[in-house]
Amino acid sequence: MKWTLLVPGALLPAALAPEISRALHAPRLAQRLRQARAQPVQRGAEGNVGAAHWSWLAQAFGLGADPAVTAPYAWRALGTCGSSGAEPEQAAEPLWIAHCDPVHMAIARDHLTVTDLGEEPLDPEETAALLNLANEAAGDLRSAPLAQSTSNSGERLDLHFVIRGGHWFVVSPAPLALQTFALDSVLGRSVQEHMPSGAHARAWRILSNEIQMLWHSSAVNDAREQRGARTANALWLHGGGAWAALGPRGVGTLRVDVAPNMGLSAGLNAGPDAGLATASPGPQLIGTAPSSRDAAVLHGWQLAGAGRPEAGAVSPGRTLSVHRELFAPFAHQAWDAWLARVPAWEERLEQELTLAQRQGARHFELVLCGGQESRSYAIALRNPGSPLDAVTGWVRRLPLVGGGALRTSGAGDWARLAESAESDPSTPSGASGGFAPTAQTVHRSGMAR
Repeated sequence: MKWTLLVPGALLPAALAPEISRALHAPRLAQRLRQARAQPVQRGAEGNVGAAHWSWLAQAFGLGADPAVTAPYAWRALGTCGSSGAEPEQAAEPLWIAHCDPVHMAIARDHLTVTDLGEEPLDPEETAALLNLANEAAGDLRSAPLAQSTSNSGERLDLHFVIRGGHWFVVSPAPLALQTFALDSVLGRSVQEHMPSGAHARAWRILSNEIQMLWHSSAVNDAREQRGARTANALWLHGGGAWAALGPRGVGTLRVDVAPNMGLSAGLNAGPDAGLATASPGPQLIGTAPSSRDAAVLHGWQLAGAGRPEAGAVSPGRTLSVHRELFAPFAHQAWDAWLARVPAWEERLEQELTLAQRQGARHFELVLCGGQESRSYAIALRNPGSPLDAVTGWVRRLPLVGGGALRTSGAGDWARLAESAESDPSTPSGASGGFAPTAQTVHRSGMAR
């Protein structure tokens, strides 16, 4: 049985690592990394720059697209949840499905940046009002002159916006040629550099501009602005495509942003208010929050693999746990907030190790992700009956730093070692990097690249 803990946003940008690491105190994490066996670094796909965890996850579930198709899988995983909006009246599933999340586009010095709605997401009433406006614009596009409502190839777009399980989707009865960037990969980044492209991009821009104008003058955004909340002034399109069966990958249990002790004996079995439901036996999704799009996507991928006839029974032994608490401050380069969340992550690692051991796991993998790469570490678990507060196994002597082996794990060590990391000139600030327990193994075992 293998247990994997994936931590998006854990690898610091190389250019910022020295300064940030001086304020970092994570002795147990340092100890774990010093004792771990490092695996080869995995570079993220170009379409996922800024969010390398999606490249790692896509590879783990057998998807090869850049970036991977996510929306139709989330759509199916959320199929038991309530839907609202102008969903086409048809028995068949829409042929093309994409995420279209409300975002806030902020003005930077010389460009617009994409941000989320922060700590005040849309409430149900706000969602319903903005959804109606989006579908009003989509309806106008369907009845507009062909020159405005068609793609470069002359096809008229027939788009409908739908809320399913609390998540925004746009659906089409015909396939669309649109290349997009995952929302995670563009947070805090320039809008202009990440706009959708492809044969249908022009028609989408016309529609999205119309939606922006309607939303700008809406009572929803007037009220949000008055109370100091971020306005929802745009939709971000991503993850679109058609559903296809995936090869079996054997992820029996998913744990996405849940309390470490939640759902150890059973999968999630909840209605629409809980976000997802999963049947038993079969792949399990443990106790996710309804706001977690990641949980829907990953469970959809999980089900798409388990449904293949050649997959056979899904192995109940492999667990994938995803902890996203570091990613939001990482994406927005809010490093004080990032540092404040490190102790909770450090504690989470200890709890996951204990749980894995109690569940009989024989292998534990820690995957730290940044903007362009992911680094995996095999952490040895003690045999059953041994004390749970110690980990042994692949304990290595560290390369020499300044004439001696590194023996401590305080903030000073992190700072010194981060300064020795080499910067990748092709990596934009805020993209990826790491932090390392030794100067000479920085690419193998650390968080400053």
